[in-house]
Amino acid sequence: MDSYKRLLNGIAARCTDCGICQQECGLLRRFGTPRSIADRLISDKSSSRIGFLCNLCGLCTVVCPKGLDPSLLFLESRRYLVAHNPEILKPFGPLRRFETLGKGRLFSYFLIKPGTRRIFFPGCSLPGKRPDLVIKAYKFLKLFDPTLGIVLDCCSKPSHDLGDSGTFFTRFQRLCHRLKHTGIGEVIVACPNCYRVFKGYCNTLKVKTIYEIILENAHLEPINSKINMGDSLVVTVHDPCSIRPYEHIHSAVRSILSGLGFRVVEMKHSHNKTFCCGEGGAVRFIDRGLSALWKEKRKKEAQERPIVTYCAGCLSILGQDLRVYHVLDLYFSPRKGLDHHGKRPPRGLKTYLNRLYLKALFTLDLPWSPKEG
Repeated sequence: MDSYKRLLNGIAARCTDCGICQQECGLLRRFGTPRSIADRLISDKSSSRIGFLCNLCGLCTVVCPKGLDPSLLFLESRRYLVAHNPEILKPFGPLRRFETLGKGRLFSYFLIKPGTRRIFFPGCSLPGKRPDLVIKAYKFLKLFDPTLGIVLDCCSKPSHDLGDSGTFFTRFQRLCHRLKHTGIGEVIVACPNCYRVFKGYCNTLKVKTIYEIILENAHLEPINSKINMGDSLVVTVHDPCSIRPYEHIHSAVRSILSGLGFRVVEMKHSHNKTFCCGEGGAVRFIDRGLSALWKEKRKKEAQERPIVTYCAGCLSILGQDLRVYHVLDLYFSPRKGLDHHGKRPPRGLKTYLNRLYLKALFTLDLPWSPKEG
């Protein structure tokens, strides 16, 4: 826990109480500047509970003129409290079970054949909410890599963000070891959270998003089939906060939309200064009101424009009240994708059934499943 103490002392000593981060964050407006919170944590370690009210989105870190990292402090405070009192995670039981099931035999599946060097790793959310997009994405990726495999599994980011470092590192390193042991050298992801985890914690594997690959292969259908509706197709983009630092991915998504004939109008908070959708950090499990503030901010900035995102989790949260599309919907079926508005992403039991359905397509080689080779 030395890193936690260093963070506490560093922020307590260097934060100037300028208030810039408070202007952006409801949590900091409620509890004070990073310095005042750090002082409180130094004198009362039980105050670490404040960390579970942080979405861990990192916007405070981006706007800090002193280069401080309050978001990391809140994550470390979670780790400290979990290490000393694991019962603190009891309210997050549904999320922890979601992760455990995703890594269990019932839902996970590894389709890796001899000679396979790359896999598609769609994550947990997209298979549960849009299994059709997983199939379309896999078929597309196999156009230029017929040996491509697919792995249905969980990257264990929920454990990471909850501060349960022991569970996270055990599960994720086991996954990385298995992939490396079977000869995999590159992982292609659709989920921004998976990208962040593989990029940050698995230096033995290359990781790339499907959005970058789509852009690199712009000569293939359907990206050259513009829908040609001119300026009436104005959209705005919600960048997931989990890949806040990765501008090349933000740009790839916008280039895909431009190639389809959409005109992107940026919100005030986009790219590396994007807002969280409200799902980050699992705050909704203990304070729905604080979590919902982010959605309201996003709604206000969108100004009733259709929102395009590239995270199934953000799609689910924002799509409950706003007009939101997944960029893969618009890429693979532009007209149909636009018509998809009004159909809320499935939740609960339906998402688990979708994942079982998707696994069945690959394991049973059903007639309508993606063909190998």
